[in-house]
Amino acid sequence: MILIAGCAVPLLVNRQNGNDMTVMLATVAFIALVLSIAVLNGVRKSRACVRKLWETFELEVDATHITRRNADTPIATIAFADVTEIIRYPGRGMLMKTSRALQTVEVPEWVENYEQAVEMIRQHCGVQIKTQTERTWHSPIFLVALGLSAWVLFLNIQSKMVTLIVGAALVGLCGWSIWAVNRSPNVSQARKRSLVYAFLIVICLAKMGYAAGLLK
Repeated sequence: MILIAGCAVPLLVNRQNGNDMTVMLATVAFIALVLSIAVLNGVRKSRACVRKLWETFELEVDATHITRRNADTPIATIAFADVTEIIRYPGRGMLMKTSRALQTVEVPEWVENYEQAVEMIRQHCGVQIKTQTERTWHSPIFLVALGLSAWVLFLNIQSKMVTLIVGAALVGLCGWSIWAVNRSPNVSQARKRSLVYAFLIVICLAKMGYAAGLLK
């Protein structure tokens, strides 16, 4: 809520000649401070979450299916007959994909008897296993940096048309994220309860309302 309030400041400040840069720098500094605190807290929680995943992760492979179980995450099961692509990422693990984008199962390298699991999957699945390096633009750090840049740009856009176009794109992206997070079997229940995307949509709509003259 503090972050959302800080992001809304440019919408409420009456900008005069020469004040645009001041407002932008103050907004960026405030967001950076709040995000720094959030990142430190997130790292602490992530370490606890990873430790819990280590302790509860289970992988079951039989002649026709592969099933993944771990704490706070829905059970994910896919049939070998539905697998369309298998990719091994060095240093990460193996990802099994189906025709449905959200229906996937990943076998991390740190799982016990990883090579044995890979060999069993190779024997029961008719899809060839590919090996490739993970792309930079798939990295969470890259996506977060890109998202923050787009967000700061959106808050400081003056053009009405550009504001409406970028705002509509951000609202659509947040809406898709809400759908994807809640449909994905690979996202923990705690993350599904997050309302951050809904808050971002509200701020986008408010900025678009000001740009369109609907809000004063």
